[in-house]
Amino acid sequence: MDHVLPKGATLAEGSICRNTGETPAEDDGSCGFARAWKQYMANAREVGVGSIPKVDLHCHLNGSISPGLLSHMERIQRGAGLTGDVVADVATAPEDGTVVHCPLNLRGGEGELKQINSPAERMKYCFSIFDNVYKLMKNIAFTRMAVQDLLLYSAADNIVLLEIRTSLREELYTTAAAAACSIEAERVSKRSYVEVVITTVEHVLSGGLVDLNTGELVLRDSVASPERWALYRKVYGPLLSKVSSGASEQAPATETEQWNELLHHLHHRMHVRLLVSINRGGDAAAAHEAVAIAEQLQQEQLHRFLVNERTACKQRQTASESGKLATCITDSQSWDTARRICWITGIDFSGHCSKGSFRSFVSALNRAREACSNGGGSLSHRSLGVTLHAAEKPDAEELAEMVEFAPDRWGHLVFSDPTNLAIIARRHDPIELCITSNFLTGGYDSMEKHHISSIISVHQCQQVGGSRKDGSSECRVEDTAPRYADLLVDDVQLAKSMHCRVRRRLRRWGRGEGGEEIYGTSLANVSFHTDDRGVFETTMAQELQLLLQHPTMRTNDSDLIVHTKVLWALQRLALVHAFELPLELLFYLSCVLREGGEDGDGRDCKVCHCCSCGKCHNIVHVQEMTAQLSSTAYASLSCKELEWLLENFDAHPGQISRGK
Repeated sequence: MDHVLPKGATLAEGSICRNTGETPAEDDGSCGFARAWKQYMANAREVGVGSIPKVDLHCHLNGSISPGLLSHMERIQRGAGLTGDVVADVATAPEDGTVVHCPLNLRGGEGELKQINSPAERMKYCFSIFDNVYKLMKNIAFTRMAVQDLLLYSAADNIVLLEIRTSLREELYTTAAAAACSIEAERVSKRSYVEVVITTVEHVLSGGLVDLNTGELVLRDSVASPERWALYRKVYGPLLSKVSSGASEQAPATETEQWNELLHHLHHRMHVRLLVSINRGGDAAAAHEAVAIAEQLQQEQLHRFLVNERTACKQRQTASESGKLATCITDSQSWDTARRICWITGIDFSGHCSKGSFRSFVSALNRAREACSNGGGSLSHRSLGVTLHAAEKPDAEELAEMVEFAPDRWGHLVFSDPTNLAIIARRHDPIELCITSNFLTGGYDSMEKHHISSIISVHQCQQVGGSRKDGSSECRVEDTAPRYADLLVDDVQLAKSMHCRVRRRLRRWGRGEGGEEIYGTSLANVSFHTDDRGVFETTMAQELQLLLQHPTMRTNDSDLIVHTKVLWALQRLALVHAFELPLELLFYLSCVLREGGEDGDGRDCKVCHCCSCGKCHNIVHVQEMTAQLSSTAYASLSCKELEWLLENFDAHPGQISRGK
């Protein structure tokens, strides 16, 4: 039986996925760039890159630890905290060279790196710094601190959607002391490591914090004590100065107000998802293990979510039967509950590009993007997206193998050859670029040399038929006007680009396949991210500022508002690249929750309706129902989620409820 979405779950008029078979002539519906920009400008506290909402989809956890926290963790490892007191947990740590020393980021080694001309040697140097960080990050107490650190800095950067990447960790222990002494009983499994990352994200998004001495999950109020607050101020003092608060210039925000601003952003606005990384320095067995753990944990996340929804539903029914006016679980509340879960949504293929052979990992990567099994039968849809770190070295043969594999997204593509890059551009594949990372590892001597020029040139040449206007075979970006930045301030061009990106997104569900003409947009399908914000000492705001220095991003107007719109539009377009939440979850949220209660009874409740069978919170039943949906319905669910993300992106912080 092949179902579309049940009645009552159809997409709203003006949906972003309405008429995806056509390129829109104007900006309408959920695309709404003109409307959204007007709303942003009406509510913006200030104009500039710092104020725009941002999307970071390429962010490695252990490469994103701030210098302040790294220094703090080094002190803990040596046995002393920032307060000067000996930390009892690590008092027994040996003094035999287990302490990690700098450099832990590229700031201290930047001069040395600039002297290295070989791309292979530059990459080797960067990974030596990553290795130093990994030597420090050998316990889950530090992992929790690192997760909190990344979330706080991302909140200060006004990031609304964050995809964290991390590989399975070997030789991990519970505490710094256990790691220093290699206490076998305190060893942590690879699966447990991923669970720690997930639970820490969810704890922080739910209003909690991580103790900076012990790494334990604590309540927010617990850091209000003078000693703990002093420690947070020492580690995060520089961060608070970067927070854009609602205070006026005449009344600058206090540290407490800035801190509350960060926590409010985390609690009420940020979406955080997790990609499990396959390390190409490992073997095929380890890759299959990573995929298996990702699949298993995603299914457990679904089960827990539905169990919690069932509990809340029963509580509502009990309150209703007793005659009390229940605090109903509304559609928006269930979506917000889902937002605070760190869903596993994809697999990342990364690691030192000189190690391993891509073909050795194809089997595991194919498993990731095929239908997963819940133990009771196969599902008919893919549960995990796949993104590949590619062309980080000049190797056209390997890149061709990756092109044949056809991932959902590409990372970096620094050393792409023309043939493979042309195929990627023709398919309108999403490309993740990281300016600072690409600059340092690619050996560019100026921003003008960044390979975004090649990507944009290839894309725009295809749009004009692959040749110059004078009829010659060569095509260069300067021959294909208008410039990229000028397109980003054109609402019609933005609408075309959004619809083309949506079509590319829906290819995963059998929508948008066909001829190349369906991608009739002059805007290349690229997005920009931090990669390793700690190691490279960068932020999303800094990455976007660097981007403006590239020739193709220069506009005919030097006005700050124009530059802000260029970057704002890029971030809004990047939302389409995010990997979907599990379709079972989207089916539940879109189809199971329906309007309930009688007119005028004062209970605008949502009640469960899943074929009227009463099994709406049973994961096997939800999976079976989802598996029966058509590819059109899968695409509709994907679009429903995208509309939700756009609504959150466009919302002014003050429009997001502070009390639910």
